[in-house]
Amino acid sequence: MKLELRLEYPHWASLDELAEELAPLSVLLGGIFPDLACTLRVFLRCLPEPPSSRLSPVPVGDDMLIVDVTVPEQELLPLRHDLDAQRSLFARFLFPALADAVDLRRGTMPCLNAVADELLWTIKDWCADNAWLDLVEVQEKIRRMVDCLAREDARGFTELNRLGRASYEGVTAVLAEHKQPPLAPLPAEAFLHSRVYVVRGIRDTLDMVVPAWVREQGQSGYSFIFSCRREGKDWLLSLDDFLLL
Repeated sequence: MKLELRLEYPHWASLDELAEELAPLSVLLGGIFPDLACTLRVFLRCLPEPPSSRLSPVPVGDDMLIVDVTVPEQELLPLRHDLDAQRSLFARFLFPALADAVDLRRGTMPCLNAVADELLWTIKDWCADNAWLDLVEVQEKIRRMVDCLAREDARGFTELNRLGRASYEGVTAVLAEHKQPPLAPLPAEAFLHSRVYVVRGIRDTLDMVVPAWVREQGQSGYSFIFSCRREGKDWLLSLDDFLLL
């Protein structure tokens, strides 16, 4: 399998650094899927009016997957000097567009049928490991859930813990059993040390391991394990377990 990147952007922007970040994905796909005779053509574009100028998802050949990752100029303009923010913006669209492209070709591209799910999992794993998966909403909900635990806000925690696999009482009982110090709200630094694990075989589902912070001591000796599932445009979360170091 081969990955091709095409760029389109106004004179004041530059997407070349982002394209360079995606280049190793081509090597990865070629190594894992050497017999997959197709090209994944990804367009990174910044346009004034993307809804009226999106590329047709209809492939130009039997061996082509077209992925259109288009962001509006007005969203990119304030971020033109912030590469991390630009990456987050494009990451919001990349994997959903890729999943749509693969779904479009299921049944019409014989070489793709047998490996479509593995292809999506492989790319999603890479995106998660390389900050190309949009997790801003997930991180904010995790921050709010931990804040509720720190403030002993049972109602707030329960409202956010929408997958409901562990109750507020169950979580606090485990913390008390292991004699953990009082929790502190999560700083932004916590997510720099977090890990994301894609749940294979279940689309739009991942686990996120985030280190806990405690009052006075900072980072603690245990981490939270959250299950996260996208439903439509919303992420549903559950605090499932703790990882003691």
